[in-house]
Amino acid sequence: MRFFTVFILCIASVSSSWAQKTDSTAFSKTLEEVTVTSSRMALSARQLPQKIEVISNRDIELTPATDIADLLKKLTSLNIVQYPHGFSYVNLRGFAPNTFHGSNSIQPETSVMINGRPAGTVNIAVLDRSSIERIEVLKGPSAAMYGANTMGGVVNIITKKSKGKIGGNAHLGYGTWNTLEAGAGVGGKITKNLDFDLSGNFFNRGSNYKIGKGNLFRNAFGWRNSTVTALDQTTLDTPDNVYDGITREFTQMQNYSAMLRLGYQISKNWRVDALHQRFATTKLYTIGDMRTINRDQGERSYTTSEISLTGKVGAHNLLAKAYISNEQVKTFPFFNVTTGQEFTPYQSYESNVDYKGVQVQDDFKLSDKFRLAFGADYYEAATALRNWNAPTAATGNVPQERAATSPNGLIKDLGVFAQAHLTLLNDRLILNPSFRTDFVSYSMLRSFGLEDKTRIRDESRTIYSPNLGIQINLTKALAIHANAGRAFRYAVANQIAGYFETFTTTNPARVNVTLGNPDLQNENSVTWETGIRFGKAEKGFYVDATYFNTNVNDRIITVSDAAKVNTDWQALDGKTYKVASYRTFANANYSKFAGLELDGYYDFGAFSQFQKSYRLFFNATKMLAYDDYVTGTTPSMPDTKSKARQVADLSVGGGFEYDDMKRFSVRLSGRYIGVREYVNFNDVVSPQKFRSQLVEYPPHFTLDLAANYTLYKNHTVSLRIQNLTDENFYEIRYQPMPGRNTSLRYTFRF
Repeated sequence: MRFFTVFILCIASVSSSWAQKTDSTAFSKTLEEVTVTSSRMALSARQLPQKIEVISNRDIELTPATDIADLLKKLTSLNIVQYPHGFSYVNLRGFAPNTFHGSNSIQPETSVMINGRPAGTVNIAVLDRSSIERIEVLKGPSAAMYGANTMGGVVNIITKKSKGKIGGNAHLGYGTWNTLEAGAGVGGKITKNLDFDLSGNFFNRGSNYKIGKGNLFRNAFGWRNSTVTALDQTTLDTPDNVYDGITREFTQMQNYSAMLRLGYQISKNWRVDALHQRFATTKLYTIGDMRTINRDQGERSYTTSEISLTGKVGAHNLLAKAYISNEQVKTFPFFNVTTGQEFTPYQSYESNVDYKGVQVQDDFKLSDKFRLAFGADYYEAATALRNWNAPTAATGNVPQERAATSPNGLIKDLGVFAQAHLTLLNDRLILNPSFRTDFVSYSMLRSFGLEDKTRIRDESRTIYSPNLGIQINLTKALAIHANAGRAFRYAVANQIAGYFETFTTTNPARVNVTLGNPDLQNENSVTWETGIRFGKAEKGFYVDATYFNTNVNDRIITVSDAAKVNTDWQALDGKTYKVASYRTFANANYSKFAGLELDGYYDFGAFSQFQKSYRLFFNATKMLAYDDYVTGTTPSMPDTKSKARQVADLSVGGGFEYDDMKRFSVRLSGRYIGVREYVNFNDVVSPQKFRSQLVEYPPHFTLDLAANYTLYKNHTVSLRIQNLTDENFYEIRYQPMPGRNTSLRYTFRF
């Protein structure tokens, strides 16, 4: 009932404008004509009631970036956790970024996709930038189209698909901290029916980077301190200038990525495409935060492949796709914190996340006014974690595998979906209803050292996800849009079906029990949004303002049961022990998010028919509510509220771009991130009561500059400056990002 209530709210928010006389045509055909595929249909952005932002290939070229996270945070104002050594995670609309590359990576709150299917990773730093044609950011619930793990939305990376004359580019750049970057991309038709894309990128930061110390904006606006709050509500200000200007050791980094796509036109209406993508590090350190001296060598690799068959039979556009991916993380300690001495590295940790799946779909055009897409997705996602102890003389100087830190899990999901697109009343009204059913199976997998402590079992769920989008085109330039939908995130397999026991060292031994809850529900959300779009591309302007409201239910927490302490418990060895502690999982918490999103541009070049471009652009997210609630343990105890972690109250991006349409272009862009809250982990310096307590980050603001000058038709020289004012800033405290860095790049196009 509550879901249909939000439908009514969305309809009510737009229906009051319907009585006005409007132009009989919809949006101008020149407005936002880019075709997007994140809705499971190929539609123009102006046809989608749901909020969507597109990062174009030109945006990518004019935005200095180390990885995809830099593009997303600067151009779409989302939440991010970014480390300086190749871990980057994003999320949307108040959901905190997922920051773990093991078992949690198969149940994020915002999904990352490649060409409309799961990328198989939540770490977007491992995705190849050189192969990207555009990035589509679909904000809000997307479960009706893509299933689980889309409460915040979907980041869909579309790769290049060149079908014309063979052409491409190659670039070579060098900059601060002996940073070398080289890349190339080529694509087009080899024969009449065979086409391809081949691209690759190499990155090497040869020296350790310096942390910023200029701090023009931090000093001007007083953003100098983080504030830690103890349980007794006393506060402690911690200066953020403590690491100003220092060189951070072990921040050298080297990696490469590559992509190959082959496409074959079987006949007039049928073609097949195969893609393979690879990322690997060749030099990496997994350093701790600035307060520690932990340092390990690290290895990360990511591979993904897909093959798709597309065809047309009458009014039916058909798709069949299969894909696989693997992400692997390894850690090799080589430094003794106690003695300060280095030793021969050994492997202490390994994480593997594997995806495989298939998609089938029919996009059926019944008429010019009615399209229907329906199909099925199936995938399996599995995690495997392993740990080793340090080698000793007793083990023959060979590392010995020890029990995994958590059980491994497997998720199988079969989703069946249908989506319609209707244009009614002379194109004044667009309706996008969609519905999906997911049949989900959770399995516990045997993990080394936990074989006798892990109860292997399966649990199944059936989950329904409806969605409705409505858009009213008031004039050619003005539209009101609204969307409402359900979404969900998987419970972790061991939370549902796990069993774990450890024993105390007392005599007699007692047992600590952690037991899964088979009645556990998936976390789920209901979101409604409504907004207004106004713009004409031929007049050089566009703006969208969207309000969203999300309620998240059944948040999963760990709960203890004191009543079971000192009771008898039969362990898996068949013996009976007294219980020392008993924990399980429960759906007890909930969250409430609301906010306002703005994005748009204005190009003064419209006054001269775009002979030159003078373009202002912006994006912003203002969170009006981003609260997590902890349910009281007794009926008389009120629920407690806290801000969602790693979520900024205000995020703003934008800038100015000039292009003479001949030789020269320049873009100055900035990003402001407001107050965020996190937990003061690993603090061994502050007074005891402030350790592991809540910390409030101050805002920060950074500027970037990119300028291109074409010397001849095919030769371009570029200047790129990141963090122009040399700010000491961070996305997560005690992991400061690089200070000002400059590079020159030469690009040859052919």
